[in-house]
Amino acid sequence: MKGMHLLKLIHVMNLVILLTQFDGKKACFEEERMGLLELKSFLKQEVVDGSDHVVLPSWVDDPRSDCCGWERVSCNSTTRRIVKLSLSLIGGVIYGCYNDFVFSSYLNATLFQSFKDLKTLNLSYNYIRWQENQGLLRLQQLETLDLSGNGLTSSHLQSLMELKSLKNLILSCNSFNGSFPTPELSGFENLETLDLSWNSLSDSPRELDAANFSKLRNVVLHNNYFNSTEILRFLGSLPSLRSLDLSSNMLGMESTPSNQ
Repeated sequence: MKGMHLLKLIHVMNLVILLTQFDGKKACFEEERMGLLELKSFLKQEVVDGSDHVVLPSWVDDPRSDCCGWERVSCNSTTRRIVKLSLSLIGGVIYGCYNDFVFSSYLNATLFQSFKDLKTLNLSYNYIRWQENQGLLRLQQLETLDLSGNGLTSSHLQSLMELKSLKNLILSCNSFNGSFPTPELSGFENLETLDLSWNSLSDSPRELDAANFSKLRNVVLHNNYFNSTEILRFLGSLPSLRSLDLSSNMLGMESTPSNQ
């Protein structure tokens, strides 16, 4: 009889533990929840222009609402810290590389400072007016950053070079032109994947140390204007290169001097 009672007691205790763990996972961190609401406030001011567009409707100012369950948000299942924000194409309609919506205000990157464990940030196709500041530099855990379709140029990379954990940088559909790689890219020493497709890059500098890109494994450069073998020589010297896309360029169309 005592054995049955003890067994029931153990079952009850296990149930209490499970309920406690479940309840502990219910809510995300308050500072991150408030950070998301502050970010939504900025995005709402930018996107809503008298239309019926609802920005991030699941992001509600309710302490009982678990922000880990909000749309475009992913949390670590153990720590409940936000590790991924997918904020692609918040407003407008995409046409090719760009959409018909342009941010009227500069994006203050300090809006992301609450998310200290963030590993993936996708801000693609928002055509953000980029302000060089130190806000993103606090994201020292960031490994993947997608800034495609935002009209960026090489000068915008200066404010990102201190992101030492960055492994994947996606910059497709921007306004990069001239030589590849730009001097600014050499500061991203831990990059493994680089996507600069759909830009206006045209050649590769002859004097550039591939050692600065020793970890680069995947390079995506399709739909640019490369037309010389210099780019092939440089890419061929990358020690870790495993995957390369140079399709839809002008390789093989290099001009040759005519015979006199």
